[in-house]
Amino acid sequence: MKNGHVPKVRQVAYQPPGGMFAPVEMMSFATLRRLNDGSTQRADFHVLAVVRRGQGGISMDFSGHHLAARSVTWIPAGVVHRWSDIRDLAGDIVLLDRKSVV
Repeated sequence: MKNGHVPKVRQVAYQPPGGMFAPVEMMSFATLRRLNDGSTQRADFHVLAVVRRGQGGISMDFSGHHLAARSVTWIPAGVVHRWSDIRDLAGDIVLLDRKSVV
């Protein structure tokens, strides 16, 4: 955004493992590191990230936020976001289908 160009935003749809619908899914930051390609994305589901150890960052709607031990971050469905420098983070991530969150 510094140069005035808006990055390409990848739309991410909720796809629970095994093709079976589940309104809630859990994963670790280790799993996120394997799945994350570093792109700017907009998910059609909510993300709740609980950091136990480490430091990193996330940009939500193009505003940067620091992640550290004992921090919790909520990414509402539809918010443009990009994970950054998450290689040292440990914790849990909860994915919530937006239809199940009131």
